[in-house]
Amino acid sequence: MKKVGISLLLFLFFTCLLFPLPAQSDEISPSSDQSKNTAAAAEQANADAVSTSPPGGIILKTDRATALVENKPVTMPAAPLVKKNVTLVPLRFLAETMGLSVDWNDTADQVTINARDKEIVLSLRDQSAVIADDIYRLDPAPCMVDNSVMVPLRFVVTALGASVDYRPDRHEIIILPPPPPPPPPNRPPVAKFSVNKTTVAQGETVIYTDESYDPDGDKLVAEQWTGRKRAFFQPGEYTVSLRVEDDHGNWSEPAQVTITVTSTVLMDEVTYNLKNPLPGEPMNISTLKNTNWQELTPAVAEGTRTLLMSDSPEKITSDGILYMDTVSGPARIFFHHTNESTVDRQVYVVAANPNSTGVDITLERQATAGPGDPMSMGRAGTRRFLRQVDGTAGQVVTLSPGQYSILYRTNVPPGQTVHGIFDLSAAGPVSYYIITVSSETTSPLLDLPLLPADNLHTRGTFKQCDRRLSLQIPPGEFARLTLADGKSDPYLTGRDAVDNTTAVDRGNYGLLYELDLSLSQPTGILASPRGGAFAGAMRLNGETFTVPGSGGVLTGPEQAAMIGVPAPHQPIKLWFMPPSGSHLPISLYFIPIK
Repeated sequence: MKKVGISLLLFLFFTCLLFPLPAQSDEISPSSDQSKNTAAAAEQANADAVSTSPPGGIILKTDRATALVENKPVTMPAAPLVKKNVTLVPLRFLAETMGLSVDWNDTADQVTINARDKEIVLSLRDQSAVIADDIYRLDPAPCMVDNSVMVPLRFVVTALGASVDYRPDRHEIIILPPPPPPPPPNRPPVAKFSVNKTTVAQGETVIYTDESYDPDGDKLVAEQWTGRKRAFFQPGEYTVSLRVEDDHGNWSEPAQVTITVTSTVLMDEVTYNLKNPLPGEPMNISTLKNTNWQELTPAVAEGTRTLLMSDSPEKITSDGILYMDTVSGPARIFFHHTNESTVDRQVYVVAANPNSTGVDITLERQATAGPGDPMSMGRAGTRRFLRQVDGTAGQVVTLSPGQYSILYRTNVPPGQTVHGIFDLSAAGPVSYYIITVSSETTSPLLDLPLLPADNLHTRGTFKQCDRRLSLQIPPGEFARLTLADGKSDPYLTGRDAVDNTTAVDRGNYGLLYELDLSLSQPTGILASPRGGAFAGAMRLNGETFTVPGSGGVLTGPEQAAMIGVPAPHQPIKLWFMPPSGSHLPISLYFIPIK
């Protein structure tokens, strides 16, 4: 017979310290003073009082068939009793009350209990029980009372993992079931995908089927593809991998598939994208001879909105007013700043009423991004703004004379960039401020000093920051249109209201282009940067998308992104705003499709 483990011996030792028992006994045995003096009577009265069960607890009294379970009386099949100074309790009642299953074998007079991670077997014919392959001796032996198997209370503690307490003043036994086992650790999701073919020709479409799952049933919230392309245009072997994230923040191990691309050419890259247009899809256009294409000259109509540009100092290190000016009518606030200090900084957009009468400000559109890296924030802010260009007027802020309102506030950690675009309109003059402070600053916002420009980036007030272009695309000809080059498409010019100097918006950041295109045949439209790395957004006929798509970056004029292949003979509207953090100009290429 195996020895009782050390942990069991320690448990019995400390339990005996808590519950003094008669000599030679390891069981709880309630005692009662049978003398008939006043103290004994008082003690008996106290023992008859009703107790409160602790959460999940079971309260028993010897010689009473009623137990208190979760503070509710429950009748047991047999009352606890004391035999040889050992308390015996009904086994099935306690086990089932603790949520355990109990099986009785009539033939063998044997009880089997499944107690979570172990099995317990005892027989009325034997004074020993088996607890998870360990032998446990019951003293006294289990017995039957009113068709209920009675076992020593200590056996319940040891076998079922319960804890026990004794209230001598009430002659009560309090049994607490074992705590539930801790939930299993959350398992990471599993990335899995298949492809329709693992060997393809150049320009042949690869179809990916995502078969990822989470073994715990958690929701998959993100995926990360590497090397995935709709088609490949150079021979060789390409590894495509996928990772997925669940809603607990766990990422899977990557799943990989190798695709072999043969030397057979079905379509070149440009032709493939024209036949299978996907807005934002990047492509290599180095084979296009686009330098001699016809440069289109659109009809231009300027809007009446005023732009307040705040991008200088682009890197902020101290408290102050980054830019401010007073304008009336439709206005656009455009800011882009990086926290170059060592502490968190706040950036505010504030509107103040300098008039002797009240003024209403209508916030028509608001798009913000950050904190993050400069190029990504420019792309995100522009995309969010373009999604709203067809929207109607929104929130109205009413300012009394001399009153100001904080229109926007955000925290920017060190090294991070924040970007925002606000379209507003007011019937009278309104003073708009872009302000930065640290968390320790207590000075009133509008009393802070005006910060000097950094002489590298743009700030100022510019009239007519909405530009509508109308052009007819000549049929059968390769053509192009260049935006924000300062030549065919002039830069905005204005003044810096802080130091009253001339300001030039090189790149036309904050200018909203609205292009009305007319086509007489199917035509593919591509966008290609001419000045360097570019990551922005466009909106074609109500669909807004990033350029390029999938969070990528166009690195130069040898790359382009698909805008679309709109159907001819119907209205076509393309919206564009130069994104902060990117390089301009950008060219639109128009390729006729036969």
